[in-house]
Amino acid sequence: MKKIIFNTFALAAIIGMFFISCEKDESEKHEYTPEELEEIRRQDSLKNIIPADYVFTQDVVLPYSDNWETVTVKLVEDKDTMKLLELFEYSSIAELVEALGTLEGDPPNQVQTGNDITFYAYNWSTKYVVDDPSTTNSFGHWFTANGDVTTWGNDQILYCEKTEGTTLEFNIGHLPEGPAVGDEFHIVEAMKYDTTEVAFVFNVTIADEIPLVYPVTTVVGSETVDIEAEQNNDYIPTLAAIDAAAITTAIGIAPGDAELYGVNASSDSLYIDGFTANNGFWFNTSGDVCSWGNEGCVMAAEYDAAAEAFNLYQFPDGSVAGETYTVTLAFVNLTSLQEYDIVINLTVTEAAAVYPETTLEGTQNLSASADTVRDYSATAVTVDTAAILTAIGVGPASATLYGVNATTDSLYIDGLTANNGCWFNTDGDVCKWGDAGAAIAAEYDVSTGTINMFQHGNPGATQRGQTYTAKLAFVNDSKRYVVVVQFTMN
Repeated sequence: MKKIIFNTFALAAIIGMFFISCEKDESEKHEYTPEELEEIRRQDSLKNIIPADYVFTQDVVLPYSDNWETVTVKLVEDKDTMKLLELFEYSSIAELVEALGTLEGDPPNQVQTGNDITFYAYNWSTKYVVDDPSTTNSFGHWFTANGDVTTWGNDQILYCEKTEGTTLEFNIGHLPEGPAVGDEFHIVEAMKYDTTEVAFVFNVTIADEIPLVYPVTTVVGSETVDIEAEQNNDYIPTLAAIDAAAITTAIGIAPGDAELYGVNASSDSLYIDGFTANNGFWFNTSGDVCSWGNEGCVMAAEYDAAAEAFNLYQFPDGSVAGETYTVTLAFVNLTSLQEYDIVINLTVTEAAAVYPETTLEGTQNLSASADTVRDYSATAVTVDTAAILTAIGVGPASATLYGVNATTDSLYIDGLTANNGCWFNTDGDVCKWGDAGAAIAAEYDVSTGTINMFQHGNPGATQRGQTYTAKLAFVNDSKRYVVVVQFTMN
């Protein structure tokens, strides 16, 4: 409870200040600013409506609901908190709430006890004081359509009721099917300390939904996260850690308690239409917020408060290896309107090849021969495509093609090194055209069902009388079929 203690020193100081003030020149009188004069005029106007010493007003949009959905408001807006504390001479809202004491009894017959501050209400239609501290389950009241205080079962239509805790947050709600969209109501709660009377007017409008309000913020910090991830189409997350402590210091609350927004790069503006991912946003290649599947959709950033990191996801076939995608997210303290930005640069790299686990279902051993030439002319070898279809369930045109390394009898998984086939060195291992020892190439021709064999053009790459081996594997899921070609130089 608030206590004011005077002693002789304080009294002497006050008397001294009185005499000093009497001696001050008239030129030192306080000169009101235009803003102060406007507030004085506004208060004079409001006092003609509600006969209190000071009147706070708020416009509240209450969505129409059939299931008791409410909106939570503060008795005064954040910008007016200090003024309320000044009027009642308290240093914090928690102390002011404590001074309300408690309610005893059952609704609607409750009595306020242990209090320094009295809670009551006004009837809007008559502007008369209603001394009852509550007609709801806590501090607050039921109201009629005229904005007059009432009790349950007596033309009630909406209510204002304090939430639990040491804040001045109140829930405003309406009776299901009571009002209609577009209806407007005026309700007035009030508090009194000593002789100071303060009223709180809520102008309530029933709407289809709460309108979006763009927060006017001040950026007080930022950090950039540079990260790489392999290209993937399977929504495999990449973790991007952030400095949660720095964010907390900058905006006054932890990032998990802040409001998270995506930032549109093209307009440098917050996206206020809600999340487009799970606690985060999808972004397009321009860095603007988008929805999953939109044109240009490339990546998502979802915040994990427990890990203090963002999970980054790539949209299937949306990202390109070698490209860097930049997205920005903002943590905002909606009380102070301080903003902290996180800029993420995601560089997509080539996906590491995954070795397929397969079972050999069959092998064809083919042979061919050709004169030793250097003009890359083709020697065609016919493949039994029906045998491949029977063994792995699809024909070679529909299978995945790999080269096979002869020395390790393993699939070469870093892609094809020729046109729908591979180059092989003198040991029978897959190589590239320019590698040392590159000798022959084997390319499967889908249109003819043949494997075309080529000799390398470098002198000495192939030798007359030598036989070179090329192995190609046709794979369907876990099934593998290998075609071996023995290519002899005449």
